[in-house]
Amino acid sequence: KVYHHNEFFQDLGPLPFVMGQTTDYTIFWQVSNFCNEVQKIKAQTTLPQGVWFKNQSFPEDEKANLHYNSATNQLTWDVGQLDPDQKANLAFQVSFTPQNQNDLEIPFVNKASVSGVDRWTKETITNEIPAIRHLSTMSVNSGSGL
Repeated sequence: KVYHHNEFFQDLGPLPFVMGQTTDYTIFWQVSNFCNEVQKIKAQTTLPQGVWFKNQSFPEDEKANLHYNSATNQLTWDVGQLDPDQKANLAFQVSFTPQNQNDLEIPFVNKASVSGVDRWTKETITNEIPAIRHLSTMSVNSGSGL
């Protein structure tokens, strides 16, 4: 989900985007496990061109598990392991300054993927989430998250 003006960070700037003006917004991921124990869980996305990671994440103790490659604009969250009926949450802040009319049409975040290994079956489970083009309202306890 994508938020502007949320409980995690102070997001500044205009929405909708305005050419030449920087806008901060927050991406919220929730990974849920409903079945067997899953390990080696990773969630990742490549940020849209011109969007950059602000090195802000919540909760703080997940910061060491969030990796940003500035050369590829890829963000990877090493979630680790989730037991059945367990969830993991992460919020991180990004910034964008549109430079031309085409920039105003980019998604807030490109498609994301999450994968992990089912400890019982030993199979890799993968799920893809489409690009997000609309803001969410701030309600982190609702919905299925990532």
